[in-house]
Amino acid sequence: IPSAVADERSGKDDDARQLYEKALNIYPDFAPATERLGVIAYRHKDYANSIKLLRQSSEKMGNDPDCYYYLGLDYYQLKQRPESKQALQHVLSMHPVSSIESDAKRVLAELK
Repeated sequence: IPSAVADERSGKDDDARQLYEKALNIYPDFAPATERLGVIAYRHKDYANSIKLLRQSSEKMGNDPDCYYYLGLDYYQLKQRPESKQALQHVLSMHPVSSIESDAKRVLAELK
């Protein structure tokens, strides 16, 4: 998985996607790989698939701010305002220590 993360960080989403999918073939319940596939799907504007993957991941990982952040963005892109608000408010309730907190606040302000 470290090489998948490196590929993802360097913008090689296709390479990262392949590595995460291989990881899931070996470890089907490995939620971090499912989450990262959801994030890659989001970046490729495949919002419905991203939601499916991120929901699967959130069921296994619990309260992961990144997961709910991208869920909120997916719902925002699909103009599902209540779902977007709920996911982004959940992110803020977890008090994440990163740039996602300020971005989540920005998107929530747009939803009002």
